[in-house]
Amino acid sequence: MYFIRLVNAIIKSIRGAKGGYILARKPQNISVLDVYRCIERLDDVVSVFETNIESPNVAQEVWQEATDAAQSVLQKYTLFDLCEKLAVRKQMELMYYI
Repeated sequence: MYFIRLVNAIIKSIRGAKGGYILARKPQNISVLDVYRCIERLDDVVSVFETNIESPNVAQEVWQEATDAAQSVLQKYTLFDLCEKLAVRKQMELMYYI
């Protein structure tokens, strides 16, 4: 199921002998949160505590705060950012061998 969401939101397919998958948007326009939302549902964690009758608000408030913080961090980075970070690390590794 999440592959269908991924295809619709992040990647598109190209048919034919030389077909395959490519990004539907520029990597600068795809946040890590976009990818995560295709694979997981952040609101599932919070909804677990909605059935707790003894203390529904306390646990839910903490998990909502955690979810908001996670979303904020994941929204801050794009696929392009991750590629840049990887390139920098690879360059640093090469420097140690010189």
